[in-house]
Amino acid sequence: MRLRLMTSLAIFCALLAAPVAASHPTTSEEVARVAATLDSAELRAFVESRPTPDEFNQAFPDVWLILPGDIVSRDTCSQYHRFIAELDPNGRISGGSLE
Repeated sequence: MRLRLMTSLAIFCALLAAPVAASHPTTSEEVARVAATLDSAELRAFVESRPTPDEFNQAFPDVWLILPGDIVSRDTCSQYHRFIAELDPNGRISGGSLE
């Protein structure tokens, strides 16, 4: 009877911990890749070329692009940096800030 209780408890704990482990897929290689893609001088030079939001997403897929009017929380995510964009009248990115 004690073995059955211990087995049930172990299975329950494993199932309880599974969502926590699944929600944090960041590896050291992934963090290094994100950091390597975020050369801020390269990002600023790219923004000075006034890219479209699609061009920005293609050039920096690991940066979360936030456009005017997007509703986002101030929560931080360790996997991504956020670029809060300013758009010109033509819908191109004319500036912004990297968080």
